[in-house]
Amino acid sequence: GDKKISLVPRLYVPELRVWPTLRDHPMRTRDPSKAQLFIVGYSPLLGQGGSPCNGESDSDWEKRVAAALEKSEWWQRHNGADHLVFWMRYNQIAESSLLRVLNQGALIATTDRYFWNVYRHLPKPFVRGTVVIMPYLDSSYIDVEGTDVSQPLAKNSSMRYFFRGMLKRRFGNRGTLTHMQPMLKGTNFVDKRIPYKATPELLKENAKEIFESELCFCPQGDAPTSGRVFEAVAAGCVPLVISPRDLMPTNMPFPSLIRWDEIAFFTENFDSILKKEGGLEDFAKQLEAMPADRIKCMQQRARETYHERMSYFNNPMGVSEGMLFESWVMLQKRHLIDGPYREAQPYTEVAGERYGKRAKSRLR
Repeated sequence: GDKKISLVPRLYVPELRVWPTLRDHPMRTRDPSKAQLFIVGYSPLLGQGGSPCNGESDSDWEKRVAAALEKSEWWQRHNGADHLVFWMRYNQIAESSLLRVLNQGALIATTDRYFWNVYRHLPKPFVRGTVVIMPYLDSSYIDVEGTDVSQPLAKNSSMRYFFRGMLKRRFGNRGTLTHMQPMLKGTNFVDKRIPYKATPELLKENAKEIFESELCFCPQGDAPTSGRVFEAVAAGCVPLVISPRDLMPTNMPFPSLIRWDEIAFFTENFDSILKKEGGLEDFAKQLEAMPADRIKCMQQRARETYHERMSYFNNPMGVSEGMLFESWVMLQKRHLIDGPYREAQPYTEVAGERYGKRAKSRLR
């Protein structure tokens, strides 16, 4: 897929791997009266990428999708609250009538809850908490088909800490990594933008270095998470997620199924660390003092978890099952179906309000 789809679009097209598993899923029913969840078989990103077709533009398609949903008795039953739509890319837009319909209450599958562009176009699902967080789709040089995760990886002790990316981003103060570098042993930090159309050679080189590294820095950028978190997990390089801690519990994929604290470290973003006297030095000392056996255990567990729930190339059914399970939990929290999560506190009561205020401040 890396040779046919350039880097940025590839991160956001899991439909190509997930939809076939849903089509053939053993729990699929063709009787809508028996369905608890409806998957909307239209993707704005894929639709706009394939337009025009048969004389129709993507805007024409989206008007038809919106009209079909509104006319459907199954959409009308709960005002779309039991319909799931893939909206994976952060800056995706759509025709106004489709946005209006989806804003009524649909479940949205996307990669990051805190992309302000998505929130701007679909504010109501985000405030209500009807968002299913999905893993990014990694390069096939990292999510290698046929991977045997039972075999331990050989790590390069001279490349203990890894970061590859732009040090200047809108948020997160990534440039702090240059100040940390002298405090750490075995750093491999490179300020480098991965081009939109990355060559296979560049992707292979990047994958090789991630696989050899022990701890991968994943600082906040335009959003709290990024594709590098999932590249790190796939490669058994323990992610150091440096983002606002209060946002992360609701911003990682499949929290009902994945124990993220077992496979990644979470800390405040650099802005918060730098506000504390000696904060950066203390952070570096903590990293250097991490027991080797704990890191090794987390590396192995990370690879196993990735294969179980986040690998689009090796186990797309595992990704689909995670998405369906989280949707099932949300439907219970909204009291649309019965189950053990029915009385759980809805996301919107706490984090939704906090995020809504934060997103609005970013949009100003």
